[in-house]
Amino acid sequence: LPLHPHNIPLQIWLELGLVGIILYLGILFGICRILWRWRGPPVWAAAFAASTASYLTVSSLSFGAWQNWWLATAWLTVGICILASKQAAPQINVSPA
Repeated sequence: LPLHPHNIPLQIWLELGLVGIILYLGILFGICRILWRWRGPPVWAAAFAASTASYLTVSSLSFGAWQNWWLATAWLTVGICILASKQAAPQINVSPA
């Protein structure tokens, strides 16, 4: 396409149709479900939700869905969130009494 919508939901609808939108909504539902069932510290759930919300907000307003740097931003954000959650595992210090 010489011109494409600078909006991920519209671009998915244009290129993949109803099946693409259903898959996209399924992915969004899966992300929300993971955040809802989060068992770790609430601050990490809030950080992950904020990262997801900011990414989805910007992607709904501008940028093409398949731009390499935009996809790399998404994967880097996911990777950083996963690494941060692994590093933040609570450690219990047991001192002999």
